[in-house]
Amino acid sequence: MSSSRRPPPGLVQLLVTLCLALAWLGRQDVVRMEGIVAEVARAMLDGSSWCVPHLHGVPYTYKPPLAYWLVAGSFKLCGENAWTLRLPMALAAVALASGVHLLTRRALGPRRAAWAAIASTTGILFLSKMRTAEFDGLIAAGVGIAGVATAVALASESPRPGAWITAGLGLAFGFLAKGPIAFALFGAGLLGALGATGRWRRLTTPAPLLSLGLAALTALLWLLCLWRIGGEAVLAQPLGEASIRALHWTPRAVGLSAAKPLAAVVLFFPWSVVALLGWRHRRELPEKAQALARAAGGFTVGALLALTLLPTYEPRYFLPLAAPLAVVAGAFIGGVGRRVRLAALFLVAGAWILQVAVIEPHQAARRSLREVARVLAPQLPERETVWTVGEDEHSSLFFYLDRPVRAFPGPAQLPPPGSWLVLATGQGEEAAYARAGIVSLADLQRGHTRYWVARVPPAPFDGGSEARGRAPR
Repeated sequence: MSSSRRPPPGLVQLLVTLCLALAWLGRQDVVRMEGIVAEVARAMLDGSSWCVPHLHGVPYTYKPPLAYWLVAGSFKLCGENAWTLRLPMALAAVALASGVHLLTRRALGPRRAAWAAIASTTGILFLSKMRTAEFDGLIAAGVGIAGVATAVALASESPRPGAWITAGLGLAFGFLAKGPIAFALFGAGLLGALGATGRWRRLTTPAPLLSLGLAALTALLWLLCLWRIGGEAVLAQPLGEASIRALHWTPRAVGLSAAKPLAAVVLFFPWSVVALLGWRHRRELPEKAQALARAAGGFTVGALLALTLLPTYEPRYFLPLAAPLAVVAGAFIGGVGRRVRLAALFLVAGAWILQVAVIEPHQAARRSLREVARVLAPQLPERETVWTVGEDEHSSLFFYLDRPVRAFPGPAQLPPPGSWLVLATGQGEEAAYARAGIVSLADLQRGHTRYWVARVPPAPFDGGSEARGRAPR
């Protein structure tokens, strides 16, 4: 096929990313954190505050509301199911890849930019996260676009106010996705990019100051909104979520943190290897491509150093580094040879098939609470409000029960008489409910947790009278 008849590289990367993100997206059951996102989004559609997220009727502001907004919009337009729950996060991955291509094609050329776009969402870590309804894919899209736009602005010889504004919008998006960690990673990456390019004075021009101010204003307005509506108790949740990431060093923490650069190579495989192999050919690149690779590499190293200083070892925190690292890999893709490029594509295809055909079904089978809901639902009246102890890890159960949910503190402070309860308890926890007169109407054991339905006695419980029903086994 002649070059004039080949499809545009940007169209190819768009189709590839769409297929990887959307194919069989809703096939697996909703699990764990996805249930939280779904329940908070439902609450917003049912009249809860869109500024202060609520889970089971209680403020839940550990994360900003962007994920809930997007899922609520998806539910409103397309109905409530697993596919529409995950759709906004999958589309965020598609938007990230497209944004990387648009931002870098002037410096890298259309083909290298397309490679960078594909690499931004097809590392091993990203393939495992872009198809789940959690917060990590959104912050990766926001901070990733912000990092690439910053690299473009610093690599250019001329001022690029549009790139800086894009960086500010991406940073605001990242903050609204997951909170202050977006500023920490972007700030460290910005310092790394400035150090790599030596263009420190660019930071004092109006465009970057305006973009950073826009992101900071977004964060300030949301925190102010929390304080005005919910008071100090609600505001303490996101601030407390940030404080638990404070430095608590131990010898084990030091050792694990020292291994984080190696972990990044593994998590972004195969594109991390492409970037390392192509580095030796960097001087063969056009000057613009060299400058962009240098700035993007500096951003990646700076953000990675910040992660090294955080004593957290969850792989998902590396996700915002995917896009700037992909720019480096895309810039150097021509220097690694055709065989390496084909091997990388085959590895990506194999990793995606493994993720969709093996890993996702295994995780769903191990974590899904759909069967629990099927057993408990016949004991509950239709559309009756049910009460539960506010433990967010079991929220996917209520996605399948499809009933209004309210939270209560525990057996010492029960909801009104006659209320229906759906409880998840471990060994020894049932005794406190039995003393309060709460007995099981239906139950199911899953691992160390027993899920059961009960009802608050219609009158104060008399400990000497005979309790009806059966106690949880």
